[in-house]
Amino acid sequence: MEPDIWLNIPAASANTQMAEIMLRLEKVILEEMPDLLMVPGDVNSTFAAALTANKMGIKIAHIESGLRSFDRTMPEEFNRLLTDEVTDYFFVTEESGENIC
Repeated sequence: MEPDIWLNIPAASANTQMAEIMLRLEKVILEEMPDLLMVPGDVNSTFAAALTANKMGIKIAHIESGLRSFDRTMPEEFNRLLTDEVTDYFFVTEESGENIC
């Protein structure tokens, strides 16, 4: 899978990067008016994009949803949990994810 649009977010703290993703993505969503935003994985950009889409009324498809480490010391676990909370369509990559979604 290849992204349709690159936001070119510079290296920075997690909060700064997520804020910049949300600001730049909001502009793209307003220009493109998509019916659906696909977000893969569990990185900061995954959650930032999902939250932006949710706040703008855009449906969200989470690729690799439902996977859990159950280790709340991992930032990725929070990103996945929070992304799944606002997701409309779940795409799991293994059977263990089916029980979570």
